[in-house]
Amino acid sequence: MITGAEVERTREVVRRSGIGGDLEDLLRPVGQGRKRRLSAEAFFVALLLTVKHKKALTLVNVHAVLTRDISVSQQVELG
Repeated sequence: MITGAEVERTREVVRRSGIGGDLEDLLRPVGQGRKRRLSAEAFFVALLLTVKHKKALTLVNVHAVLTRDISVSQQVELG
């Protein structure tokens, strides 16, 4: 299990980099379109956690991190 503190530290790194917001802007220019179920920020957090905790960076492993390796409360926080 990945600790909540580690998820929060990783989330802060992603926030400070600004990459989540930048990608959101590219994917939804001028705020058009419907909001995705998984934000770009949550995706990047999951990517970083997957790289650290899994042997391979695959979407299956990213999904496992998001649904099994972090707590339910952290899942809710990430959206």
